Amino acid sequence: MPVVPKTLTDKQRRFVEEYCLDLCATQAAIRAGYSRRSAKEQGYENLTQPHIKAAIADWQARKASRVETTWQEIHDELRKLAFARRCPDSC
Repeated sequence: MPVVPKTLTDKQRRFVEEYCLDLCATQAAIRAGYSRRSAKEQGYENLTQPHIKAAIADWQARKASRVETTWQEIHDELRKLAFARRCPDSC
């Protein structure tokens, strides 16, 4: 799990983590502890703040690099299987 910078408040840090799960600012705000009544506005407000946008971008970049590694590993394994010598019937 990527580390969210300490410059954020606890609610903002939680918002970043929750937002990166489903990219829904309103639901992320609710799950982060903001009031249901103001969640839509708080979610929007959070997304406009540069330090929160930077934390989200960092989180997504780290996640993307993990996915890329996984895809590269899958590709390598499939390549090995595709070009592996087949065992003759006498094996």
